[in-house]
Amino acid sequence: MTGRGDLRIKAVGTDTDDLMRIAQDITDLGIEIDDEGLLHREYFRPYSQFAPRGSQLTSPVTGVAGLAGAADVVEVIVKERAPIAGKTLKQANENGLLSPGILIVRIDRGDETITPSGSTVIQEDDFVTIHSRSGIGDDTLGVFTGK
Repeated sequence: MTGRGDLRIKAVGTDTDDLMRIAQDITDLGIEIDDEGLLHREYFRPYSQFAPRGSQLTSPVTGVAGLAGAADVVEVIVKERAPIAGKTLKQANENGLLSPGILIVRIDRGDETITPSGSTVIQEDDFVTIHSRSGIGDDTLGVFTGK
């Protein structure tokens, strides 16, 4: 994650919940995150080269989402003047803010995790998980960030 003023933060977590919590804590401090560069599936196994010959190494991955082609899963924090802030998901769809292939999978609001429905209101500072089988472009991200 990077921001203005030459501040660079490297956060290491065991899962996305750790990283979401850290990003929310940084935002709560009043630091605006300009770019979130996430490294996925980076594993460090210092002793794996010493395994017995013929033994098969097991992967630390316990589950893999069925993403194929241009499919994306993106997590974004809803900014103050974002077009979707204050609207229900139904209103966002009716106003053409979200394309038909976009699915809001999860919303983290403070300590609460919300499984969204059409009546769920998107609020500023919500940490939203977005899924799309056809990829997520800048126009979709702009709906959440206002950029």
